[in-house]
Amino acid sequence: MSALAAVLIGGPPATGKSTLAMALAPRLDAALLDLDVATAPLTRVVSELTGLHDLDDPALAGLTRDARYDTLLALAAANLTAGRPVVLVAPFTLERSRVSAWTTITKRIPAPATMVWLYLEPGELIRRLSERGLARDEGKLRDPASYLTGLDLEPPAIPHLALDAAQPTAAQVSSVLAHLARPGGLRGLPDAVRRWPTPCSTSASCCYQEFTVSAGTYPAHSGISPSANENWAWVGRLRQVLPSMAKLPRWVLPSMAR
Repeated sequence: MSALAAVLIGGPPATGKSTLAMALAPRLDAALLDLDVATAPLTRVVSELTGLHDLDDPALAGLTRDARYDTLLALAAANLTAGRPVVLVAPFTLERSRVSAWTTITKRIPAPATMVWLYLEPGELIRRLSERGLARDEGKLRDPASYLTGLDLEPPAIPHLALDAAQPTAAQVSSVLAHLARPGGLRGLPDAVRRWPTPCSTSASCCYQEFTVSAGTYPAHSGISPSANENWAWVGRLRQVLPSMAKLPRWVLPSMAR
């Protein structure tokens, strides 16, 4: 049976999780499920009843977090059961930092789950928070240093695809599609995901060629071995082929070889 895509996009506030999801979901013919969109109305009710108006307030989060994520995961399960891929948007702070928490939520998702983690430099993150001008960010911006100290900016402790949120959204989408369509990745993806132009570095203006996914093969590019026994050689060469990947931390690459 073909596997459906279940992509979970996590990361700190202002990293562009929703923006990436809105661009990615149509490419996967997926339902877009955003934690804030799905649960904000009821969260506001609890907020008014308790007088706690900061969504990041530990007291408010303690009252609502489990119910909010239960709602998100239930919507994901319902869509997947109906044959619809899903793209989930949430911070996933606990789930990406603890293997046990990740295992718990993935058991509720009837499809292979892929964590996409967006990261930003702290200074850029604060700049984006200031630029978007949301009332809920006012407390964070009053003391940025304290806010950053309490923020989890560490890479996930679970298998994941790390993306630099400073990259253009189109580049992020291409990276996710490539990750899903890699050998050993998901089957049953839309044809448009299995074949798309992939950038190469043979010229300053950048040329394109087709990427074809089939069992046991790797991206077709001169000099890259198709042998499944040369994963690490392929990953090392890929850093040179895709200029945008050269900016990724080296610890990101092993997860892309699997």
